[in-house]
Amino acid sequence: MPRTLVYPCALLAGLALLIAAGCHDPRFDEAAAMRQARIHDLLTRFAEHEREGGARLADMGARIQDEHQYRVELLRRDDQRLRDWVNGDIQRWQANQPAYREELRKLWQGNPQRAWETIPPLLY
Repeated sequence: MPRTLVYPCALLAGLALLIAAGCHDPRFDEAAAMRQARIHDLLTRFAEHEREGGARLADMGARIQDEHQYRVELLRRDDQRLRDWVNGDIQRWQANQPAYREELRKLWQGNPQRAWETIPPLLY
């Protein structure tokens, strides 16, 4: 064997011995056992989660249905409340028309230049 190959071969043989000797260290065995236990625990929890999936899905469907029904009732109630509010505003406006007309008549009869200052607060 040429002399130039002796050193690389010796280095590779030494590395192989170190690697082979390190595999039997109890710390590595403990770490591998812990890792396997964690993986087993993870897979067990995942399997339980998947088994419960159908029940959770059915429960979620019922919750969605309940929430939908609640929102429909809210919309009906709010729709009626809004209609009552708008109708009340219209009735108030109609009931106050004579007073508005009288006030406008006074404003425009007396000083028309002041009407532009007075109309916005009167209407809004």
